[in-house]
Amino acid sequence: MSFDMINKWFVMSRSSHPEDFSSVLHYHNSYEIFVMLKGSTTILVDDELIDINQGEILLIRLNDLHKNNGGTYHERYAVHFTERYLHTYFTDETIKALIRGFDNKKRTIKGEAFLYIIKLLESMESESELVFIHLAELITRIYAEKNQTAPRIKQSYRITEKIFAYINENYAYIESLESIAAAVHISKQYLCAVVKKDTGLTVSDYLNEVRINNACELLRSCNKKITDVAAECGYNSSIYFGRVFKEIVGMTPSEYRKYAKTI
Repeated sequence: MSFDMINKWFVMSRSSHPEDFSSVLHYHNSYEIFVMLKGSTTILVDDELIDINQGEILLIRLNDLHKNNGGTYHERYAVHFTERYLHTYFTDETIKALIRGFDNKKRTIKGEAFLYIIKLLESMESESELVFIHLAELITRIYAEKNQTAPRIKQSYRITEKIFAYINENYAYIESLESIAAAVHISKQYLCAVVKKDTGLTVSDYLNEVRINNACELLRSCNKKITDVAAECGYNSSIYFGRVFKEIVGMTPSEYRKYAKTI
């Protein structure tokens, strides 16, 4: 299941993961602040593979596909908050300022500045009535630190990112794995092998996740018939679309449309 249904408007957690950890590809109806406390991991966000090390922070956009691919043993904080949560405490202008930097890019924060970030996170855990104040300060502090990270991208990552970028741009029209391979000028066998090696996913799984994620966006934002939504997202059969949708989201398209009105 890739749709992470966060029923609360604000959720945060601190957890540790072993070297062989790998999450499922998922998305949720919240913004996410991912803070690496120890170790390192690789995060897939949309079509980018991003190495995250101690002292680095990733700001993930609302409803964007992402996956923790794992790396070394690592500990992290994850803070999730919805737009409804922000609207409970802040004006529209303030909300725009708070979410402007959620760009799926990592930021590096060192020394005393990072220790202060951890202090704010610990305060959010212990002072529930002041969480919204600490959250605003946390985001402001992250924005204030200049990002000095020059990303180094592995060669295989470049190929996988090219594949995923093509899928994200053309998911509605892709007919086969062969057509993807031809578009990025590699063999079908290498296409499947490099994606599996870098992400643990199959190309077909990623394509379906992208299609269903976009279907969810249509179901949230318009009143088009479900058959039309299926067709716009690359599914010729609405029955097959419904089966894949339920497998990934955990509910039917009609049920999701009703649920989306509550978030």
